[in-house]
Amino acid sequence: MIERGDLSERMDPKERTKILVEQFDWDKNDTLKIWSFGPENMGANILVDQVKQAQYMNEVKDSVCSAFLSVTRNGVLAEENLRGVRFNIIDSNLHTDSVHRNAPQIIPCTKRLFNGLEIASAPTLLEPIFMV
Repeated sequence: MIERGDLSERMDPKERTKILVEQFDWDKNDTLKIWSFGPENMGANILVDQVKQAQYMNEVKDSVCSAFLSVTRNGVLAEENLRGVRFNIIDSNLHTDSVHRNAPQIIPCTKRLFNGLEIASAPTLLEPIFMV
């Protein structure tokens, strides 16, 4: 549905929630906390914020989403686009000083985290097939 454009970041959150809960058995709270679709906000990958009671998450949201889009555009195996990946952010421990929460500090470590998660999940490469 994401690849066809039937489910996207731009659609009404209530409509998106209804689809994800009824057709894909998602938790309703998860559907309301989708941060990004990737790559280019239209890919078949999703970033979901599942953090409860963490401070400063709104301050790093843009940086984490930027890292997510970069990683889904250039996968860890062959710099290929990722397909069918859901990253759940379940915990966060951010520095209290705002200097340590800016983009140059957050983006590189978030990219390394996402790449490590890709490797740990036993990724596979799909062979392209062209019909002529």
